[in-house]
Amino acid sequence: MQAAVEEAERLGAQGLIEVSRKTFAEVCMDESKDVLVLFYAAAQQVTKDFWPYWRKTVERFRQLGIGSAQNSYPGLCVRVCPVRSECLRPWSDERRGSAIFCFCMRSSSLKIAQFDMSRNQLPEQVEIDSLPALVMFPAKDKAPPFKLFHGKAKVRPIMEWAREVASIKFEYPNDTPHLDDEQREAYLVQVKERDARVGEKRAQAKAERMERLKKEDLKAQEQETSPSEL
Repeated sequence: MQAAVEEAERLGAQGLIEVSRKTFAEVCMDESKDVLVLFYAAAQQVTKDFWPYWRKTVERFRQLGIGSAQNSYPGLCVRVCPVRSECLRPWSDERRGSAIFCFCMRSSSLKIAQFDMSRNQLPEQVEIDSLPALVMFPAKDKAPPFKLFHGKAKVRPIMEWAREVASIKFEYPNDTPHLDDEQREAYLVQVKERDARVGEKRAQAKAERMERLKKEDLKAQEQETSPSEL
């Protein structure tokens, strides 16, 4: 397992396990873990196009303390725990060297891996039609057919799907797990500004509608009174 982690890091995929046909059973058939695996061919253009979204997905899982291949403790986060206010039990902080470790019962059930089809044959028990393909091997169901992602290949849909199909449930700290704190703050500002613009447009449309109805009422009244005046 450690060799697989080191191989992934050598390829610049921090937080990932690089799976081969030889290590597939050890990593993916682990009945204590949900295992999310990207099957890909590195040379394909479609894989290259998808790669930024996949790397961002892995990065967000790691930042949230979910699915880190290196963590051997439940919910182990290094330096900063992004879910501090939502831990399911009291914190226990411990200094190890220069880092601060926090234990919060959030992330130990999910492993994230990738499988390069240009270097390995597809395992017999896995069926996929095209690459890249995201497959979940649930902890409580290691028999095929496995869960295959069919949604939009963007960070948020992938993260939401992973949460939905995982056997061992976990939660995100908010409704925008694909955004870090700075991005979320900017997003909330944009939402507030958009809502304000929508509110102004609605108020303006309502005022125009009321003015139009008022003019129509006045015109109707004039038409009702005009015969008697003649």
